[in-house]
Amino acid sequence: MLNKEIFISIVVPVYNTEQYLDECLQSILKQTIIENIELICVNDGSSDNSLEILNLYKEKFPNMIIIDQKNSGAPTARNNGLRVATGEYVYFIDSDDYIINDNCLNELYNVAKKAFLDILNFNHLILKNNSLKKVSIKRENNKIYTGKEYISTAEKGNITNPPWDKLLKRSYLKEINFYYRPFGTPVAKNILISGNTLNGLAGGNYTFTVAVRGKLEGVWQP
Repeated sequence: MLNKEIFISIVVPVYNTEQYLDECLQSILKQTIIENIELICVNDGSSDNSLEILNLYKEKFPNMIIIDQKNSGAPTARNNGLRVATGEYVYFIDSDDYIINDNCLNELYNVAKKAFLDILNFNHLILKNNSLKKVSIKRENNKIYTGKEYISTAEKGNITNPPWDKLLKRSYLKEINFYYRPFGTPVAKNILISGNTLNGLAGGNYTFTVAVRGKLEGVWQP
């Protein structure tokens, strides 16, 4: 497994989520392209058994990296994970969320690869009160945008901010020197305004990939 080409580096910031962590990691390990996935878990100073759970998974999945840091917040954890990522694309998921479809990362990777996308934005589900609610992106589905077109769409409030509904090309993030700013500029705006050009960005109905556990949904506020 260690000699396989890495299509996607998955970065998981972990802080006191022992109740949900197993479900999150299991959903990653069930992905059909697991042999081409690099799993980077950043323990952000958890005081529960989260680190012990990560170490148990490390024994089962050799293509897993564990970073253990003092509590610094999710943005710093994501940055530290991104710093060691080697995959062609990067995907961020929170440790209390999970991926629903076992083939979703394969589908998303193939879409992004075929269309030469720097960013692929997709729909997701909110898990609240034991029920799933679809969250759709309010723009033309499966359309490829330039950076300027996407910013124009975002300024109308039709784009979500979270890191966990995007597949990001690592070389593009490196090119624009991207990093997460704690409690600052929204993720999407941060990415799009950092560079002068964007090869392509698409959004739409590929797969409802992620169940997000009761988090507030945000839109870009210009």
